[in-house]
Amino acid sequence: MEQHYSLKSLGYHYYQMLIKNVKKLETMEQVGIMEVKVCIQAIRCFCMLRNLLKHRKLVKSLQLSTLLDRIPIEGRVAEDFRLAIASKKHCTGIEEVPIHSIHDFLNKQLPGIENELAQLPIGENAESLLNREIWRILQV
Repeated sequence: MEQHYSLKSLGYHYYQMLIKNVKKLETMEQVGIMEVKVCIQAIRCFCMLRNLLKHRKLVKSLQLSTLLDRIPIEGRVAEDFRLAIASKKHCTGIEEVPIHSIHDFLNKQLPGIENELAQLPIGENAESLLNREIWRILQV
């Protein structure tokens, strides 16, 4: 069944969510829990996209720490991502989350991600497979 999923469609879904969240981050002036939640959603979309593009298969885990561990990201950006995640999880240090630097990093990544998405496979048509499965279940 996995070969029938369109990684390209899934990739563009997360890409559109990333764009939406990056735009929200752009307009935020102060840092509170709601802003950190938007930041986390943007990070999750970015990590999901990087995993799809790197591994070229469906990602089994949606856990943010797992997604982050599976992509090559280091240095200050990785620290900023982890600070945002920990701040939301523990509801401490919220005001210290560097939302603007995270925004700037993610915004710079958008064109490259969009170019890479075109390379993802579309997947196979699952209609006949689904019809056969339905007939089997209905025992017709």
